Amino acid sequence: MTGFYHISLKALLFSLSFTIIIHHGISITNRPYELHIHEHAPHTSLITSSFTLRRTHFGHPARRAESAIRSGLAVALKTSFHISQLKKRMGNDPFYVKGLSICESLYSDAAQRLSASLNGLRKVSYGQAMKSVSMVVGEIDTCEKGFGERAGYSSPLTRRNDGLVRLCNKAIGNLKKIH
Repeated sequence: MTGFYHISLKALLFSLSFTIIIHHGISITNRPYELHIHEHAPHTSLITSSFTLRRTHFGHPARRAESAIRSGLAVALKTSFHISQLKKRMGNDPFYVKGLSICESLYSDAAQRLSASLNGLRKVSYGQAMKSVSMVVGEIDTCEKGFGERAGYSSPLTRRNDGLVRLCNKAIGNLKKIH
């Protein structure tokens, strides 16, 4: 019996939020980050405000792409530091040191490209942002494949490379929705 009242209360609150939106004439635009809740109804309930924010702000592809790119930039910067530590530990093996040096350069370029793609997003240049992120995927792929050129060697960065590529692919997928 308690479950029935719990579900009924949720349904009542949900329908009440729509009633408040319709009654106060709250305007929600299709453009991201633009909410007019407080202009039209400053006394709007918390339920309505949180419902509206989730629907327009966090669900917009540009916002999700920005989040993935920012996370990718953090991964790229952390991996650059990790590579410098690996080079010190593997200093006796010239193949690993050479491969890590190449990856270090590629990760540096990747960080610059991800920063450029964030600038592209700010300027609403989604095509440029998508191009920059796509180039990062190619650079990280080059880093990964470089270690497979010699038998018996594998990349010490595989997990990090895969993570960055996954974030970039999420960003690209979201950018394709709005470009």
